[in-house]
Amino acid sequence: PVRTMASSTQMRRLQAAAASEQRRLALLAASSSEDVAEVIELHGRDPSKKNAERLAGPYQRIESPCARVIYQKLVPNEGRFSDVGPFLKYVEKKKRWTIVDVPDAKGKGFAFNSSSSNCPTQVNEPWQCYDGKENGYVE
Repeated sequence: PVRTMASSTQMRRLQAAAASEQRRLALLAASSSEDVAEVIELHGRDPSKKNAERLAGPYQRIESPCARVIYQKLVPNEGRFSDVGPFLKYVEKKKRWTIVDVPDAKGKGFAFNSSSSNCPTQVNEPWQCYDGKENGYVE
């Protein structure tokens, strides 16, 4: 089952926060009364960089058979899931959070962070984002 998305007020707060920090990939919890947020906002990748538009935006927690949560990107301002990912998930074997096209992917994906936190909003280290063949993964 799909969980309720954050209110429009919460989303406006997230968008304002995203606009204030443009240099670093960051995640914010829209509503988090527990250890794991229901909705998060991913922002901060320089818009001119590879995958910036694909990564940025709201993600909602979805049901998962895994021990950790999985988030799927929502279509901004529509409150529905994107037809083709991306997904934000923890890869137990690699011990890192990653953003990938499909939920069962096991590679580095578009971005990753080697934190073992319960929720990606608790990550304190910078994320590594794919910036093309020439540059590879960069902060």
